[in-house]
Amino acid sequence: MSEEVLDFDAALLRLKGELKVRTDKEVAKRLGMSPTAFNDRKKRRSFPEDRVRALASKEFFDADYVVTGLPRSAREMIHAARSGRPMRPVAHEEHQVLEMWRACSAGDKALVLGLLARLATLSDGGSNFGNP
Repeated sequence: MSEEVLDFDAALLRLKGELKVRTDKEVAKRLGMSPTAFNDRKKRRSFPEDRVRALASKEFFDADYVVTGLPRSAREMIHAARSGRPMRPVAHEEHQVLEMWRACSAGDKALVLGLLARLATLSDGGSNFGNP
């Protein structure tokens, strides 16, 4: 089975899940297509992305997830990783710590980690911080 076939079938399953329908006929109706027109597209492996995106804007589901298989959270993580930015805002102090950490030698990093583990143990009543 080709990747194109798998992509169409997977996208159709995701669309059915988002629309909470079970049949191709129901999908066609929601997309404003006749069952025959949808079936023709299915045979050609031509996913109606434009119609899915239009419907998503009205019914508020993630069209990119339906089309690509990646949920919004995964796309945000990928974008953050590629851009070198954190997933959530980092406080100025956290940013400073990270910059200083990157400048440390391996020995200094080990010393800092040991100190942090000791401080965490003192502040949480003796739990085993950092050790599973």
